[in-house]
Amino acid sequence: MKKAPISVLCLRVVICLILVGTVWYMRSKEKVMSKQGLITYGSFAGLTSVALLASFLRRPAGLYVVVAYIVFPPLIFWLYLDTTVLRTEHFYDWIVLPVQMGIPVGVALGLLRDPKTKRFFGRSSDDPPTSAPPL
Repeated sequence: MKKAPISVLCLRVVICLILVGTVWYMRSKEKVMSKQGLITYGSFAGLTSVALLASFLRRPAGLYVVVAYIVFPPLIFWLYLDTTVLRTEHFYDWIVLPVQMGIPVGVALGLLRDPKTKRFFGRSSDDPPTSAPPL
C-alpha cells in the first residue's frame, strides 16, 4: 500500500477543516438562516465531501476532482463578488481576478506537477511503461 505524500495529507486536513467549519456554521445559524442559505451551504458541504472522498481514490480522476474543487469554488465566489457586489464600471478591475485566483491556481498546478502526487493518484508519465505478464 502506497503512503500518501505530504501534499495530499495537507490537502485532506484543509478539506476536513473546510467541511467542519461549513457544517458548524450551518448548524449554528440553522434557526435564522433562510432556505436558500441552507441549500447553498448544504451543497457546498456536499461538494466538499465529494472532494474529500476523491482525495482517497488512487486514480487520476480523483486528482482531477480535487483540483477542480480547489479552483472552481473560489473562481465562482470571486466572479460573483466582482460582478454583483462591487459593480464597478472600470475595465481595469478585471485585472484583479488573476491576483485573487493566484493561490488556488498555484496550489492546483503544484498538485498536478508534483511527481509524488501523480504517482499516488495513478501512473505517472515519468514511470516506464509496464508490460503485461505472459498468459
